[in-house]
Amino acid sequence: MAQLLQEYNMNDADGRLLYRLETYPLDSSWPFMPHTHPYLEISAVKSGSGTYVINGRRYAMAEGDVFLFDNREIHYITMEPNEKMTNVVVHFAPRFLWSPSGNEMDYDFLLPFFRRNAQFENRLDRDNPALAAVRQHIWDMEALTAQPDEFTPMELKIAMCRMLLDIRRHFPIVADTVQNAVNTAPHRMDQVYKYIDDNLENDIRLDALAKVACMSASYFSAYFKRHHGIGPVEFISRRRVQKAIELIRTTSDNFTEIYSRCGFNNSTSFLKTFKRITGNTPSFYRKK
Repeated sequence: MAQLLQEYNMNDADGRLLYRLETYPLDSSWPFMPHTHPYLEISAVKSGSGTYVINGRRYAMAEGDVFLFDNREIHYITMEPNEKMTNVVVHFAPRFLWSPSGNEMDYDFLLPFFRRNAQFENRLDRDNPALAAVRQHIWDMEALTAQPDEFTPMELKIAMCRMLLDIRRHFPIVADTVQNAVNTAPHRMDQVYKYIDDNLENDIRLDALAKVACMSASYFSAYFKRHHGIGPVEFISRRRVQKAIELIRTTSDNFTEIYSRCGFNNSTSFLKTFKRITGNTPSFYRKK
């Protein structure tokens, strides 16, 4: 599995991810697995080809394509043995652009993710002339983050806003009203994500999450699954595995220390969950 060509991360004061840009060289040896993210995602193909599978629907990927994902869509890439691709992926938390206590105009930038109409497709229309401008904004962000000491976070936010403004203005994918939308924004989930991230080492109870979201436990569980495609228990398991991968990649801690820091009670549970979610062992990620 090839190494990342570029990686940039921006966190908030609590250490939570606000923005991440990664440039991947991909081929059929990459361990592709169906997954979701607690973040919103924009994916752009710099070169090559492959196939995106999103909630069971297949999209051909070609140079210049741009894809949008909300934080509940299950997706993965497949590639034939002769295919190669370079893909730029941006993950960001909604609060990078907007928070519930902030300006409602800023929330408009997020409508392509949260208030989609029936015509929405994850791959932006290839024939739309505005796609070139959207794509260029992504390349601009990649260029900015390649030199992290030479730009300010505001420059990155402006580039994001310009890109999303072009999508809002030129791609007819946003519903006119909430009633006509395919899905709505999970406003109150932000504090739930924070609670989960802050307590990954501990036992996380459903009633505690429901209390953070100001919902009953039964309603919260149904609401969470509706907006993520998976239940809160599975979401927490995936977040723990994600944290374990980050620790494997960035520290020399042994696996016992890592699984304890990620909330697993024993090595058997850790290895079984890790293999189920990633398709690989922890040793695979440490070697790579």
